[in-house]
Amino acid sequence: MNSMNQTNFKTYQRTEWDRKRHYKIDDKREYPSSTTILSVKDKPALPPWAAKFTAQYASDKNSEILSKYIGDNKRKKVRDVKGMLGLLKNDITGEEYIKDCKGAPWRMSGEAMNIGSTAHAIISEFHDEELKLREHDDEFGSEEAKRWFDSMIELEKKEKKLNSEFVRKLKNCIGSFLEWREDVHFVIVASEFTVYSDTNKYAGTIDALGYINGVLTLIDYKTSSGIWPEHDLQTVSYLDALNEMYQRNQIKIDGIVENIQIINFNKEGTLEKKNVQNHKEALDLFLCYKNAFVANQIWDSATKMTMAKNNQ
Repeated sequence: MNSMNQTNFKTYQRTEWDRKRHYKIDDKREYPSSTTILSVKDKPALPPWAAKFTAQYASDKNSEILSKYIGDNKRKKVRDVKGMLGLLKNDITGEEYIKDCKGAPWRMSGEAMNIGSTAHAIISEFHDEELKLREHDDEFGSEEAKRWFDSMIELEKKEKKLNSEFVRKLKNCIGSFLEWREDVHFVIVASEFTVYSDTNKYAGTIDALGYINGVLTLIDYKTSSGIWPEHDLQTVSYLDALNEMYQRNQIKIDGIVENIQIINFNKEGTLEKKNVQNHKEALDLFLCYKNAFVANQIWDSATKMTMAKNNQ
């Protein structure tokens, strides 16, 4: 296991075109991100998830409203039951109620993203501290790592005034990470660095590169509801770009990387991990989406030019 300097791994400027993320490698090269490319892919699990969550939210909301009306009836000894039921009907069929239920999945998704991004940021900072320690032939023990994270979570809580439920879920994510780190004897090599492919013209950010039980592995951290097929495509694209950079002497690592592990730190404290297989098939499919993305960009550009011309 050779030592590799973190300065060997670079990050490049992120840019946005029409809300589509790109990476500016230099003045001549600006590549779309892997996740932007995969945005053209249908997400068949999304509508059922949104429908299920909306129905559950509406059910819970109905129980809450009904409990309130029953409580008011007991306290005030309401005699006009028909009138009360009319008010109740208005509360659960009104435009404001419907709007509230429709927006529930996306509010929940936004909060989940905030928890996930906070966990990612803290873990990335931890990796940076690990690399600094290793320069002095030192490292975090299990208890030291736990204390470090506890102090960081407490700092986040105070600075951002996080509520108790947010903190609970954040601690669950971090606890799962520490459990995994200990279980696989993880040794970090680099964290949060950009890889890009000059051959296929795309780029992305690798969460971590390190040794799992002595094997150099590309790591992708998730804090979502599960590990989905598009995650395979995303991480395989990163792997191919990383190995291309190695073969072009654009990055120094201990040889070709052949292993990918996706780690999902569930907000309820469960841990899911996946070793990605079938790299060639996954990369071929990713490149199909890449071609579709490029074709769609060309089509959109032509459509906008036509609209502008016709509106002159």
